[in-house]
Parts: sequence; structure tokens; C-alpha cells
Amino acid sequence: MRGEGVHLIPDSFLSRQVGSLYFAPKELNMINKKTAFIIGAGASKAYGLPTGRELRDEIINQKVNANILSNMPINGFDEQKFIDFCEQFKMSNVNSIDKYLNFNPKFEIEGKAAIALSIRQEEINAKEKIYQDNWMQYLYNRMIENIDCYENAKMINENWIYFCTFNYDRLLEYFMASSYFHTFIQNDTVRNKFDERHYQSILESFSFKFDHIYGLIGDLSNNPFEENNYDKIGKYCNMIQLIKEREKDVSLIRERIGMCERIYFLGYGFNTENNKLLNLSEICNGKEIYVTGYKLYEEEIERIRKILNNNCIIENCECIDLLRKYL
Repeated sequence: MRGEGVHLIPDSFLSRQVGSLYFAPKELNMINKKTAFIIGAGASKAYGLPTGRELRDEIINQKVNANILSNMPINGFDEQKFIDFCEQFKMSNVNSIDKYLNFNPKFEIEGKAAIALSIRQEEINAKEKIYQDNWMQYLYNRMIENIDCYENAKMINENWIYFCTFNYDRLLEYFMASSYFHTFIQNDTVRNKFDERHYQSILESFSFKFDHIYGLIGDLSNNPFEENNYDKIGKYCNMIQLIKEREKDVSLIRERIGMCERIYFLGYGFNTENNKLLNLSEICNGKEIYVTGYKLYEEEIERIRKILNNNCIIENCECIDLLRKYL
């Protein structure tokens, strides 16, 4: 969402607008192609967050927190039902919590509570790891490489980028807003936006968009990254979307991806449900496609090629290496 006063480039120069996503004129950009980043759990692995399979194990182990969750303001939560959910999910051997809850909607409230608690814990643990040399740091420095002084902080909006993530966590948003604030703290506009509503106001001043397919556990004003409390788990639950809840929300996301000239898949697992949700085979046609295929077998790589109509470069590498080579 573009915040008040952030139309940094005159509308007459804007090449095209889709919803609230704006693309700036090509000749002004640091990243000068319309670029989408589709982000899966593997992209957050470098920062200590769990993959889908690891999240399954964490959720199962939340059974010991049933009593704690029962004392939180979560509408409809039942402690015994939560214990049953953890045990049933374990016995199912389904890797994806999202898929399991689609099969077992009676556990929706308990499942969302377990997701929210696990992700909030992982966010807090991951906070210190964002200062390591990794893909978000590399991307951020690409985005600011042509900004020569703090007065020109707004030039970050001249990057042609869009983020679509399948993760519930806000690590990417926090990283971008926090890095931007501390980089350009001498800029009065940047500093005042932080004072207004912490990092959420900075996010809203960016012209580039962050979309969470699955939902997320609160924005950075009502659920600040810095607070080590869990008293808002009920609110976090309400912002998480399951498969059956997402169908109505993805048309604009597809359109935003379709507007881009190239797409980077970072840590994305190419699950069938997610591929269908985005209509990948269609929206990827005619675009430059780059994929992290870290530790994949050749058969798995060939399956991805078929999904993307053989129109892609797949590298057996981590996210930072893909960006260094092709961004």
C-alpha cells in the first residue's frame, strides 16, 4: 500500500499501475527490469526459520503449550481439542500443515494457533541473524547502490520489484524497513515515519509491494518485531489464511506477477496446490525465470522444468548465489 506522500515520481511518468503496485520509469532504476520474487520457506532457512517439514515438527511439539494457549484470547480455542490436533497431525504423516488443515477443517482454530505461536517464536529467534551476509542483504544493497546521499533516500522506490511470499513470517518486511531506516536515519522524512508507527509506516512508504499468499501474523505496528510477547496470538490467527480461504484473493497477485518481465523463485518448493493457485504455467510464459534448485535430484529439476514449460534456469545453489549470478 502506498502511504501518504510517497508518490515520489510524478504520475505522468508512471508506465503502468496494477492495484497499488507501481512501476517507475526504466531509465531511473537500480533494478531496471520489472522483477518478481516468489519466496518459499527455503528462502528463510538461512535465517533459522523452519521449512514446511520442520514447521510440522514444531507444531506437533506445541502440544506442551496447550495450557498456555488456553489462557490466551483465542476465540473458539479448546485445550483438549488442541492436544488431539497435535497428536492427529503427527499420526497423519502429512508434511504440510496447510494441506492437513484443508483435510481437517475441524482443527482450523487450533491449527492456526499452533502456526502463529511457532512462527512468532521463530521470528524472535531469527532477528539477530538478519545481519549476516545473505540474500536479503545482497538484494538490499543492489537496491540502494545508485543512491549517493541520505537526501535521496526516496530513490529506493525506483527499483522495479515485487515480492510474493508463501511464508507467514514478516522477516523480509522487517529486514527491508529496518535496514532502510538505519541507512537513512539522517533523512528527516525517514526518521519521522519511524516515529509515527515504527517500521510499518516505512513499509507503506515503499512503492514496491509485499504480498503474503498464506497471510501473515500481523503488520509491524500492531505486532512489532521487537516485542517478545505472545498476548496477541488470537489476532495473529485471524490473519493466517488456509487453502480454502485464499482462492478469492489471488487474482490481483497473479496480475502483479504477470506484469513482470522476470521471476526469481527463491526457496520455493513447487507444491501442486501452490502452482495451481498462481497458475504458474501460464503466468511464467515468455518471462525470464530463475530458480533455486538447492540439493534437488535431476528428476525433481525436470519436474520443475515441465511446470514452467522448460522456460527457466535452475541452479543447484542457495538464494544469495542465484541473485549474485543473475540479478
